[in-house]
Amino acid sequence: MTIDGTTQPGATPGGASFPANVDSSLAIQISGSALLGADDDGLSIVTGADGTEIRGLSFTDFTGSSSEAIVIWASSNNLLAGNHFGVDATGLVAAANRLHLYVGSTSTGNRIGGTAAADRNLFSASTSAAIMLDGDGVIGTIVQGNDFGLLGDGSAGSTGWYAIAANGTSTGAIGGTAAGAGNRFANGLAASRRLATPPSRRSATRSGPTRSPASTSRGTVRRPTTPRTSTQAPTTCSTSRCRPVRMPAPRPSRSLRRARR
Repeated sequence: MTIDGTTQPGATPGGASFPANVDSSLAIQISGSALLGADDDGLSIVTGADGTEIRGLSFTDFTGSSSEAIVIWASSNNLLAGNHFGVDATGLVAAANRLHLYVGSTSTGNRIGGTAAADRNLFSASTSAAIMLDGDGVIGTIVQGNDFGLLGDGSAGSTGWYAIAANGTSTGAIGGTAAGAGNRFANGLAASRRLATPPSRRSATRSGPTRSPASTSRGTVRRPTTPRTSTQAPTTCSTSRCRPVRMPAPRPSRSLRRARR
């Protein structure tokens, strides 16, 4: 299945390759501002939906205590390209999500962004994270060519704590050596972090997963009381060797219980 918002009149896919700003201007914005449920999500790509492509959409205002803009659950070889997260269709007005993208269960070979200019995603304002890769079954996720913590004009757009986090032994690649494969991280967002929660600390039932906060031998990782608000110039991360920093885990979600019923 393909959902391509760039086919709509007025949409302009991005034409600038990494390390320039993501300059796409879109025509479709999906807002969670009218949703009342604490675990309402924007889109869910679940079992049976392998090979889905989501392109040219803006996701904003999914701020429920367990909400995500997009969920990938037990689904593989999907592509998210040319989208805006936590910023409106123009790419210039921040409108935060709690968590932009959650990938869990057995989900392999998913691609977030790409080396082509039109494939780059813009991950802007969030209240927890941009991308969460959750569990040993999340294998081979590729994250390339994206901007994190910025608006489309390169100005500050982040209110989140970190860009990419992984639980368990989930694997993949952040950036790469090919032209256009690098990601940009700015405004206090850490490039990547592997959380210390072992897989046995989480559970998945027939009705869906239960996600627990990340824990370490020193106790539960908690959010800082003051957010990072640095407006430093963007830094690039063209390989998977991004310097990790300590950061909190996303809040638990109940959204996928409905999706698997």
